[in-house]
Amino acid sequence: MRRLTELGPGLNFPLTYQPGRLPRFFAMTDDKRGLDPLRLIAHIPDHCGLVFRHYDHPNREDLARQVVRRCKSSRVFCLLAGDIRLALKLGADGVHLPEYKLRQSRCQIATLRQQGGKVTSSVHSLRAAYAADHFGVDGLFISPVFSTKSHPGTASLGLSRFATISRCLQSPVFGLGGISSATSKRVFLAGAYGIAGISLFSNLEVNEDSRNTGHYHIKDRA
Repeated sequence: MRRLTELGPGLNFPLTYQPGRLPRFFAMTDDKRGLDPLRLIAHIPDHCGLVFRHYDHPNREDLARQVVRRCKSSRVFCLLAGDIRLALKLGADGVHLPEYKLRQSRCQIATLRQQGGKVTSSVHSLRAAYAADHFGVDGLFISPVFSTKSHPGTASLGLSRFATISRCLQSPVFGLGGISSATSKRVFLAGAYGIAGISLFSNLEVNEDSRNTGHYHIKDRA
């Protein structure tokens, strides 16, 4: 079990929140795995981030509205996945898009950025990473670094390939996929600006003093 603030010890950059930049840690919501989004927000430390996915939820807009509101009150940075219109409507902090949607959404992205919104993208190859980086995204989520339950059977990049991709890019890079508290430091040392995950944050243990002390513990599954 390790503190969230200890996941990258000995690195040459701070893991604390820096105004104007993306958080170092993002929790990803998932329809089938992980905690309920509103419960998950209660588990996330101040100034960390949440990517709200839940693409197939029957009342996605209503749930997204609750999530954005809860994130604002909890000082959690909120990205809505796949829907710029909804992010603008609800006043989310930004949007998270697959690389192909960047090219299709230039006008909406320009509007979002005029309002101070951030744009991140998910990529799975060097070619897609180059394209998104050239577009000028604020952050790139590269996956899967390791094998993951979300996509069983999908070949993972591995740390060597992840490092090769991340060090070729100008945009801040987040490692995603199968990362645990035990492997997080290696991901940072491979060039990651931050890390993201589902189970990683679902296993966050929070007590009533956590938000005051900053002591959040992650317990890896057995």
